[in-house]
Amino acid sequence: MEFTSKKISLSLIDRSDKAFEVRRRSGDDLLKKSLNKAGMINSPYLMLSDAPDKYKIICGFKRIQAAFELGWKEITANVIDDCPGEKELFLLALYDNLSGFSFNPVEKADIVKSLLNYFSEEEVIKKYLSLLDMTPVFNSLEESLLISALDPEIKQGIVENTVARKNAVSLSRMGEDALPLFRLFLKVNFSTSKQAEIIDNCCDISKRDTLSIAEILTAKEIRAVLSREDLTLSQKGDKIRLFLRRKRFPRLVSLEDGFLKLKKSLGLTKNIRFESPPSFEGDVYSLQINLRTVEELKSSADHLKRVSESPLLKEFLGEVK
Repeated sequence: MEFTSKKISLSLIDRSDKAFEVRRRSGDDLLKKSLNKAGMINSPYLMLSDAPDKYKIICGFKRIQAAFELGWKEITANVIDDCPGEKELFLLALYDNLSGFSFNPVEKADIVKSLLNYFSEEEVIKKYLSLLDMTPVFNSLEESLLISALDPEIKQGIVENTVARKNAVSLSRMGEDALPLFRLFLKVNFSTSKQAEIIDNCCDISKRDTLSIAEILTAKEIRAVLSREDLTLSQKGDKIRLFLRRKRFPRLVSLEDGFLKLKKSLGLTKNIRFESPPSFEGDVYSLQINLRTVEELKSSADHLKRVSESPLLKEFLGEVK
């Protein structure tokens, strides 16, 4: 690839042509400070555009943008004389950026998608995923394509850690239902596991009740929680999670509530644990007694004898005659 170093007026550079841009993050204050102090140490690469007397950027998007914002009139650039194929130009842009900051998940996903324009899936997996600090397996490539196809709003959420990457992959399989869920995550801070729980519950409710995700999330109960100014974001999140869990598992949550009320009514001492079968699937309940002395055992036994006579316990366990 041959190029000539020359002065180019910034007005002749087409900054709107993003065909070879591989790093899309914003925030160039440090770069502008560097340009002000030391000038442009590494010259961008340009080539003549299809538009008359215009140049397209091959690499150096951020440097050129920073120079433009600083009011520079021209820069020194490497203008590519011959015209290699797009594949070579894209690889030049990629390798130029590999030595800088690591790519974020969205940038990696978009790079993988672009690489597939020039190489087979096998070549991308074997030769390029490791360059992007990605595991060189098909699943990594598949997930990248799902992320690359996401709505720009959700992609920005990945960059800003509003939505976890693995949850974004789940959203990518949901079509138009993804955006309402993501916008809920913007309003209420959920951990990665809680985001996954919300997604699963909404998907199941949607299938069972033939409702869109938007219809589920605009329920009056959720709107009421979001409008409450007396609740923290965490408290709002817990109430929304409970509402969706009740809607998905009404019988299970009812049993859990009943069992919790029962335990409170029994007044069990701290050293006695009373547990239900997992998900109330079965009829075997368990009692665990923690003790250090025989006297503690006798005291616990006396307490449990009184507990065994509770009408509420008998009713819950189905022993009422």
